[in-house]
Amino acid sequence: MERQSINKFVQRLSALFAALFLPLYSIAQQGYAKETEMADVLYQNGRIYLVVFVMAIIFAGIILYLVRIEKKLNKLEKNS
Repeated sequence: MERQSINKFVQRLSALFAALFLPLYSIAQQGYAKETEMADVLYQNGRIYLVVFVMAIIFAGIILYLVRIEKKLNKLEKNS
């Protein structure tokens, strides 16, 4: 039961975060579209794909790490 209440709290907190900060993020991006020299250079050289690939590997590693921790926590909860 306690885990369900924690999940509800996390869901509400993430919804609150999205409602408060996503509009600010979109406002901040308006001026960025005019000045993308670094992205243009990376795209012209073909290195943007390398950057995206490295970011995808890092993101996948974080996801795998979190899944592994979750499995260990579930195992510990069953044992206790």
